[in-house]
Amino acid sequence: MIKDRGNKKWVSLMLSEHVQMLKEMAVDLNKQEQPILDEDKIQELETRISYSLQYHLPVDFKIWIDGFEQHISGYVQSIDHVQRKFKLRDMNDNVKYINFSEIVDIRIMD
Repeated sequence: MIKDRGNKKWVSLMLSEHVQMLKEMAVDLNKQEQPILDEDKIQELETRISYSLQYHLPVDFKIWIDGFEQHISGYVQSIDHVQRKFKLRDMNDNVKYINFSEIVDIRIMD
């Protein structure tokens, strides 16, 4: 059985641009397409948002940004229907704005 250094011997021959390109390719392979929400799902999300705003309940937003899903938790402070954004105060008292178009799912936390 031959024991060599595997990929270690080739790393010294790679330029930093190649390494960067390989990292970017790995990220691109993991990206997802934004899910398309139907009317029933949108209505359900709006109901959850208004319920959490009315009763001041914490929510967990699953949002889609640049091909990846992220979770943001906090309290809905206000809804801006003109700019189509939510004002959210997260658990660390930071204010964040979330666009309607970024929302994938909403879960009311108890």
